[in-house]
Amino acid sequence: MRFLGMRGLSREAAEEAAQMAWATGWERLYQLRDQTRLLQWVASIALNAYRKTLRSSRRNVSLPEIAVPPPINHAAIDLECILSRCGRKQREILDTYHLKGVDIVQMASHYSCSKTAIRIRLSRARRDAAEAASLRRPEAGRS
Repeated sequence: MRFLGMRGLSREAAEEAAQMAWATGWERLYQLRDQTRLLQWVASIALNAYRKTLRSSRRNVSLPEIAVPPPINHAAIDLECILSRCGRKQREILDTYHLKGVDIVQMASHYSCSKTAIRIRLSRARRDAAEAASLRRPEAGRS
């Protein structure tokens, strides 16, 4: 432990490495050629274990936090392109019904017309938006 402590290991890490070195030495006792050099042999096992943990700890360094810009909302961009091809009144009626969530009865009273007229306007606006969306899609075979 003192040998590893002089190499800069904390007390707990040195104790752990020393225990591991003695266990490894006991498992490989048959490899020891000169029994008078037992302490140096176990110290070299401990030093190699320390170096191995040092190398692996360098590989596991946490990365700094990097600010990532928010992702681009492609659906909103596509919707804006499609709605820009519709007329102002059609865009307004689609926005009011689908995005703001106003029901047909409230829209009819706001526009001073019947519910049927609102349904027809919505149907026409949806049709025009669908046509604008089909113009937006790339054709097959085109890169």
